[in-house]
Formats: sequence, C-alpha cells, structure tokens
Amino acid sequence: MEKRGEFMFTEKYIGIMKNWTRKSKTQRVDWVADFIPGDGMSFDYGIDYQYCPCFEYFISQDAKEIAPYFCLVDFPEHKIMGTGLVRTKTLAQGNDVCDFRYKKGRSVTQGWSTEVPKFKRTS
Repeated sequence: MEKRGEFMFTEKYIGIMKNWTRKSKTQRVDWVADFIPGDGMSFDYGIDYQYCPCFEYFISQDAKEIAPYFCLVDFPEHKIMGTGLVRTKTLAQGNDVCDFRYKKGRSVTQGWSTEVPKFKRTS
C-alpha cells in the first residue's frame, strides 16, 4: 500500500489520472471526474468525482442513507498509502462532487470520528 501511495505522486500516475478524467466524460463506464491541479501549497493535485457507481448502487438498493459510511473506507486506505487525503464533500452527503485532495507528506486525519458527526448534522 505504501508503494501504491508513492506511485500516486509520480508524473506517470498523474498523467494517467489526467487522461482518465478526460475520458471519463465521454466513455462513462464507471466514475466521472475532473482532474484538479494542485495549488502548490495545500494540495498537490485533486480529483472531483461527479458520478460514483458505488453511490448509485446504494441508491438502487434503497440504501442511500448508509452510503456515507461506505465512503469512510477511503480514509484508512489512504492513511496507509500516505497520500495526505483530505475530502470535504461527497455525493453521498448530497454534495455535487466528492472532492479528493492529495498532499504528499501530509497525514490523513479524517476518519470515522471526524466525519460521522457531520452526517448527523446533514441528515
């Protein structure tokens, strides 16, 4: 997982993600997203997902209310990978995007304890 996280900050991977996000608009097979260039300070790059098949699956199963909990899996995964993930919005919480922001060397501080209280306020 650590090697996967390191790869996420290589030029090769970033190029792959730029190409994939462009294609996601016309070849909608799974997720649809935009690549967000880093600001040079708070994040290295980001991905804004406008469509998520996982969220759509929860909707199709009449289980939309548990989708935000599923999204929490991203935080321990990225903590192990060392990607510095920060996310302030999700489709599952009614936002227009899931806004993933990555910063090499930053700790992932979000998780169950920081995010579940927000679910109660927005439900």
